[in-house]
Amino acid sequence: MSFDPAGRGPRSKAAQARRASLSAPRGGPIGHCCGRSCGPRQPLKSYWDSSALVEALQNPKLRQALARQGGWTRTHSLSEVFSTLTGGRLGVRSTAEDAVRLLEDLAHDLEFIEMSAAQTFRALGKAKRLGVRGGLVHDLLHAEAALLAGAKKILTLNDEDFQTIRQGMAISNTG
Repeated sequence: MSFDPAGRGPRSKAAQARRASLSAPRGGPIGHCCGRSCGPRQPLKSYWDSSALVEALQNPKLRQALARQGGWTRTHSLSEVFSTLTGGRLGVRSTAEDAVRLLEDLAHDLEFIEMSAAQTFRALGKAKRLGVRGGLVHDLLHAEAALLAGAKKILTLNDEDFQTIRQGMAISNTG
């Protein structure tokens, strides 16, 4: 696998093939071209929260899985990972330059899902109904984004945080 430091290309041949297949007219992770079975469908990707992305930077097997399968996340996860890498919580503090390089590398294997203000307010209403308080709201927003992406599984290090808000999705601890 190679990484184009200028950010002009995918990280691996698997990523190139995945990107080519995503632009093909046959189904994909969200929906399908015509609603009928007109060809093989891609397996649904998992949603990676920021803790799973940090773990992927430290665990070569997990990183290879992301490169091979791809995944979904929110762009906000990039700032959360940047904060973790540069804040020293890992016992090592990365430079901002190194953190950005690592994030650019990760981004080649990710697709980003964003929530509108209306979707965010609906999620915050759900937070009220579920009794979600404080920082758990970030996990709820990850879970909502995963639903919007059509993910069936959330990858995280904080699986206990997702138990009350997972909304029918599988939760997998990457640690």
